[in-house]
Amino acid sequence: MIRSRIAPLVLCAVALLTTGCPPADGGKTDDGDYSIIVGGDGVFSPDYVKLAEGAAEGSYIITPYINDTSSPGIKAFSEAFIAEYKQEPDAWAALTYDAVGTIAVAIEKAGKPDRKGIRDALAAMNSKETGYPGVTGVTFFDKNGDCAKPALIAEVKGGKLTKSATQIDTSSAGEAKAGGDKAAKKAEGEPIVIGVAGPFTGGGQKYGEMIKAGAKLKLAELNAAGGVLGRPLKIVWGDDESTNSKAVNVANDFAARPELCAVVGHFNSTCSLAAKAIYKAAEIPALTPGSTNVKVCEGSDWYFRNLYRDDFQGFICSDFITKSLKKKTCVVFFDDDDYGTGLKTFFEQRAKETGLEVLESISYDKKSVTEFTSLVTKAKSKAPEVIFIAGNYKEAALIAKACKKAGLTK
Repeated sequence: MIRSRIAPLVLCAVALLTTGCPPADGGKTDDGDYSIIVGGDGVFSPDYVKLAEGAAEGSYIITPYINDTSSPGIKAFSEAFIAEYKQEPDAWAALTYDAVGTIAVAIEKAGKPDRKGIRDALAAMNSKETGYPGVTGVTFFDKNGDCAKPALIAEVKGGKLTKSATQIDTSSAGEAKAGGDKAAKKAEGEPIVIGVAGPFTGGGQKYGEMIKAGAKLKLAELNAAGGVLGRPLKIVWGDDESTNSKAVNVANDFAARPELCAVVGHFNSTCSLAAKAIYKAAEIPALTPGSTNVKVCEGSDWYFRNLYRDDFQGFICSDFITKSLKKKTCVVFFDDDDYGTGLKTFFEQRAKETGLEVLESISYDKKSVTEFTSLVTKAKSKAPEVIFIAGNYKEAALIAKACKKAGLTK
């Protein structure tokens, strides 16, 4: 299949403006400015703010979704989520909520819970007019199974993740719909079964909790509204623990269930890549609400995603730093996995094109590194205007704390 080009998206996606002064040695200038933290979407989590203990304040984070209740669709979704779980939904809850809804529509269009029919119905969602209008915008796919959704910028302000005044693109989320009309007929008969895979335990458990919550909320709404094809929808859960071996186990388990007609998952790019060949061989359509590595959908007609890719994300983050923040130098911290290295690669590629100088790229392994003082000391010696983090929220919080302690950030 032909991979889509992202240049047009980048050219139209960046909006401006904020101000700032470049820091001198040690990260601070004479007038008191410090380095600014900018994070990839793996950093987007309320737990980043919580774990950083104040050090996250002033950070900017790219995200496919912000819980902006000025949109009627998002407001309805947010209120239902808070009523059920006593907390606000994050991007991964919203994307999973939409992924389950997208799969449900594909089953309806297929006319039966047939794997190939569902795959074909997903592939036919190839424009905004034929796509699924969810709370994260309209989900539609190119020939590669990728989704051309735009990005948003969140800012940590007052201890909360808020929509930044400096924006990239607000997408079409304002037109989104949440929930559904009450059905006159109750869902009955044999349930239609789908799988939902994610890190429900292990290091990515916080992501998994939101994934499960978003899926369960959409499941309850669908079944309350008559189910899918008049039958109740059922979810089989697959815990991949954010590891490749467990992802393979989950994929094999799903493949061995003839009644299972589609999968929502996985979250981590490395897990999706590990499971991809299994789903292709078993001819099970899979829709990931979290994997952004560019290779996830390549080489398979059976894998889809409902958010942007790392090339788009990396380009947008670089443009945001140069065009919106007006900064010229940065140090990159990146997790040495498929997500972190992929995002770092495309960020640096775009940086070369726009004149953003990457002073140093510092890798870490989230499975073994729990203390970042020495790495932050290395970054501080470069006096960067921006710290860019291509990794997940837990390590980003540790980096933010170490940066503040070192006087690199305010």
